[in-house]
Amino acid sequence: MNQAVEDDLLDEVADYSTLLKSKGGVFKRGNKAFAPDDTDQQASALTSARQAFYELIGEKRPLTGSHCSGILNREDGSTLVTVPKGNHLKVMGHSVHGKLYLHLEEAAWLIDRQAMDVRTSDNAHGTFADYCALMFSSSDGWISYEKYQVFAFLKRLGYIVRRAPSHSLQPAKDEQAVVPRQALWSWMYQGAMRLWTWWCHRCMDPFRRLFAPSLPLRPFSCRSYGQMYSILQQPIQCQSWYNRPQQHQPSREYTVAWDVYKPRPNWKKRDPGVPDFRVVVARMQDALPQPETLKSLFQQVAQWPAQDKAYGQIPQTKNSQPAFLMALAGDVEGLLFVRLQADGVASVVDFE
Repeated sequence: MNQAVEDDLLDEVADYSTLLKSKGGVFKRGNKAFAPDDTDQQASALTSARQAFYELIGEKRPLTGSHCSGILNREDGSTLVTVPKGNHLKVMGHSVHGKLYLHLEEAAWLIDRQAMDVRTSDNAHGTFADYCALMFSSSDGWISYEKYQVFAFLKRLGYIVRRAPSHSLQPAKDEQAVVPRQALWSWMYQGAMRLWTWWCHRCMDPFRRLFAPSLPLRPFSCRSYGQMYSILQQPIQCQSWYNRPQQHQPSREYTVAWDVYKPRPNWKKRDPGVPDFRVVVARMQDALPQPETLKSLFQQVAQWPAQDKAYGQIPQTKNSQPAFLMALAGDVEGLLFVRLQADGVASVVDFE
């Protein structure tokens, strides 16, 4: 009999609605319902308990000891850290005139981890969706959806991920004033060249049609089908539209986007040292890089120092350096890392 009573007590349903009350107390258990009776009272109790359970598991309670605060500047996409807390800032952020700033991807990562509270200049609450809108529109001129995918994936694996030196430095004020002027002159030059090309084609097309050789087949020039077929077999000596010189679009510019470091206790932001991996980001939908592009990347990587044992030896190859990783990001396919070196290519199944 005592064993049956103990089993009934263990089968009692927990009443989660007591946790939503402001007053604390001992966790109470609800009355046990041995069988559903389809009453309104039982349905109401079940609905309230289920709703309380959903509210409890969906509650966001950040750790006060590692929760930092910042202010978002929508113009340049930087985030000023006003209350620095937590170990995340030991490997993230950069200092400008004694103040700690975060890039878009760094602040978005902290917000997604519930480790940062951000306010805008108008004291509005900055959300992860706001940072996604800024990143995916390339508001800072560099970060994109694919690059953030790679950044977040490597951070979840525990690596230290930093922007490559060519993308991490903030431009000075005088450089920011020169860039729009250069862009304006470039836009005007391209517009003038397009106008000149269009005018030349419009002026030369009548002369081309006038002096072009006549077609071999004219109306009422054949007396039989055999004569018509024999004339049609003759090639037409004229310039096709696809033989005109076309302006080749420049290929996608591939550069090293991320410097990846293995987590070490003595790693410092001021002196990060040589990265273990250098990552180039591309999309799965893009065409393969041209040989000239790969050659330029290898020449760029060969000029930088490299870790001796960062990569394992690819079978049937001689050297493991120079080498870099190309991260292929897709919409729904996830990420694929491909290791490229001067004399070999390998797919990175288990990221080292």
